[in-house]
Amino acid sequence: MSLLFRLSLLYTILCCMTSRADSVGASLQLEGAMSVFRGTQYLVHEQLPDGSWRHDAAITSLAACALQNAKNTEPAAAIPLALAFLKKNLRPMDDWRRAIDIRALLRAKQADGLPPPAMMDCPPAARLWLLDVILLTRPKDGEIKLQDSFFKGLESCQSFAAKLATATDDVDSLSPLRQETRLLNWKTETIETIYWAARALFAWDRAATPVQDNWQHDLLSALLTRQKGDGAWHQPDDSPEATVRQTALAIETIIICLQ
Repeated sequence: MSLLFRLSLLYTILCCMTSRADSVGASLQLEGAMSVFRGTQYLVHEQLPDGSWRHDAAITSLAACALQNAKNTEPAAAIPLALAFLKKNLRPMDDWRRAIDIRALLRAKQADGLPPPAMMDCPPAARLWLLDVILLTRPKDGEIKLQDSFFKGLESCQSFAAKLATATDDVDSLSPLRQETRLLNWKTETIETIYWAARALFAWDRAATPVQDNWQHDLLSALLTRQKGDGAWHQPDDSPEATVRQTALAIETIIICLQ
């Protein structure tokens, strides 16, 4: 094991380990930090010479976002390559997938002159990605009002995440949705569902009265058991694209749990 590798591992652990140890536990927190490191190692290994993952802008943006949040020193060179690829390969404005494509550029503050898509008709699973990028680009005092049709077809945790993200007051009224989200089976839900659930539960703890039910511990434990030996998250029949996508979202979810 090289000195650079050891330093990179140590840096990742220090970045991930926070005061959350009282609710997650120091041992599980260390396991989570190690899991993030292994996941980022997998992503860096899978990056292609053109800076992309699987030559796809959305997959590349998700992977780059995971590396940005991991704050690992080793993939530092991977991020600029990914951003350069994204600038040249964003989907058109009328494609909702552009909302995912542009996220890494927005986080890196490199999206000037590259507007995100507007809210449009799209599959239910796509609506939170559109909402997320709108939230990233709205003015600080901007208010977003969602039509009832936005929530049609959404899972309870997705509705919870959307309503909490756009609520201006009385977030405690969303308590039933929080309870439904908390009762999800983390061992069988999709990684994407778990990602949105974690974001919503994390936001709740900061916007409403925190509930001491150790959701971080349970969610983190479930994700750790689903990580494979190569550092990725995938099922036997998953495509390479699905594996990168799930791994990127799992890394971000673990980081949420450790904050």
